[in-house]
Amino acid sequence: MQHQITFLDTRGGSVRFSCRTEQAISRAAEEAGVLIRIACDNGGCGACQAEMQSGAIRYLAPISEKQRRDRRSGELRYELLCRAVPTEDTTFLIRRPWRRINRQPMSNLLAQLQN
Repeated sequence: MQHQITFLDTRGGSVRFSCRTEQAISRAAEEAGVLIRIACDNGGCGACQAEMQSGAIRYLAPISEKQRRDRRSGELRYELLCRAVPTEDTTFLIRRPWRRINRQPMSNLLAQLQN
């Protein structure tokens, strides 16, 4: 089963991609050509923090509760996308910008340069 994931940014941008039920959202993003900030890739550093706007997730493995907390209020506010898997269509606000990458075969890219 697949779910639709939407990333929103603070400048009004958005991107949408599919994620399998047992797939980490960060991995699905990468497969779709969307690169987000990832550091430890094990739910401990908080580099992949995102604020869930709608939907639901669960975690593949234990994560750092400290990294999910707002530093000012101490409230649980963030999800860690390197370990989160969707259980339904989900939307996140991502404060750190993402990058789009071109997944075209190299032959297509070279042909574009020659034209």
